[in-house]
Amino acid sequence: MPEPTPKVPTSESPQTEMWELLPLYEKWQTLKKFFTTRRAILAPGSAAILSGDKADRKDFMSPWKFNAFQSTLSAAPALAVLPIILSLRAFIERNYDSTESLQDRIAEWGNEAVGTLIVPFSLMLTVLLVRRCCLKKRDQNVENRRRAGMLYLYFDGALGLYSQMFASLAYVLWTTADQIPLLGSQAQSLLAGLLYMASFGLWIWQFLVTTRLVPRRIFSALGYPPDIGEGANAEAEAPWGKYRTAVLVSVPLVILAMKSLGAVGVIAASESIAHLLKRGFQ
Repeated sequence: MPEPTPKVPTSESPQTEMWELLPLYEKWQTLKKFFTTRRAILAPGSAAILSGDKADRKDFMSPWKFNAFQSTLSAAPALAVLPIILSLRAFIERNYDSTESLQDRIAEWGNEAVGTLIVPFSLMLTVLLVRRCCLKKRDQNVENRRRAGMLYLYFDGALGLYSQMFASLAYVLWTTADQIPLLGSQAQSLLAGLLYMASFGLWIWQFLVTTRLVPRRIFSALGYPPDIGEGANAEAEAPWGKYRTAVLVSVPLVILAMKSLGAVGVIAASESIAHLLKRGFQ
């Protein structure tokens, strides 16, 4: 009986390279797809693609995945710096005979980490209310709301990447670095003031992105005049007031809700981790 002929890889069945099986390869491909999608969204003429059929966006990340990846990416530098600063602080305070308990330290780390994630993910979840407020009353229907939500997720993710990244990093530095005992009280006050001003300025940048740049792109893609006062009459103008009211009301409410849920989760997690660590060292 003749032996079976071995299969030769063809273009229809490409051979998988060994390095493509590495876990980091998939993450690298996701990162590449994110920036490819971001470039396409920010390119001139993107409104036509985003307003067209889903087939036109076959090479794009889905809107929810794109925005969630952007939120994580924006928080990544702050999350990377946080353990370095807090580890240094814990090491120095040990020499100062700090009485802070293990659970308190873990809870502090958790609260700081949650703080870096809250704003990016709150802006993402705000879409559930804001998508309605991107449309005039006459244009309200399921399909238009779905499209407005998709546009918000894409433009918030594309335009807010760096403003949210630097604002989150400034927030972490402001709330942690100025408390290191290695610095004198005068130096701590000076550092706290500088970081506060930097954080404040960066959050103003993010505020302008959310209330000006993002809706301008959304309204243009939805067919409204993108700027206030450009319409021939009030009925033709984009619903700027409704959008901004929704953002200014919903974002703080979502932040408070996430902060409350995060605080409960951090307390429960810190108690469990502290208990496990104590048992492990016994």
